[in-house]
Amino acid sequence: MSSKYRADQIQVIHIDDEVYENLDFSKSNFVNSLIQAANSAVEFTQKYVTNNLPKKIKYKVYLNCSYDEHAMREGEVRITRDWENEIYEFKTSQEVVNLIWIEGKIPEWINVKVESENGESTTVAFICCGRFSSNPRHIYHILQGLPPFQVVGPSLPSNWEGLEKSGKFQLEK
Repeated sequence: MSSKYRADQIQVIHIDDEVYENLDFSKSNFVNSLIQAANSAVEFTQKYVTNNLPKKIKYKVYLNCSYDEHAMREGEVRITRDWENEIYEFKTSQEVVNLIWIEGKIPEWINVKVESENGESTTVAFICCGRFSSNPRHIYHILQGLPPFQVVGPSLPSNWEGLEKSGKFQLEK
């Protein structure tokens, strides 16, 4: 069995200190980034689904979606806040921020995807790391433009082979 890549072919991208110094995780900037990430997820998903995704967004937050048994780095915390469960649904972006922006600490990564639509609104899921930090060096997706957010595609049908072969698909309601 041959592998596609060799270790010497993998390029490591080093991020300049200036990039970290210019990051702004203030609450106001975080809410703006969250809204932009949600809108980007809807726009991206619309390219792949037959549904007409409504502009009105509802938010679904999944907490503690990472393996966190390895040693914590300095400045990292796991915040449970007496959470009753690990899935929350909200009507506004501010409600999401009130849950996951805690004293300047944010989840180290958040995957964002369209989960469903019901004809009136589109539900965007925020799948969050269980580790929180205010240290920019702990935050993922720095080079994608909206750290810690990463827009990912919707869940694909099991037999889907791409737009050219299978075409667009129906997103669950």
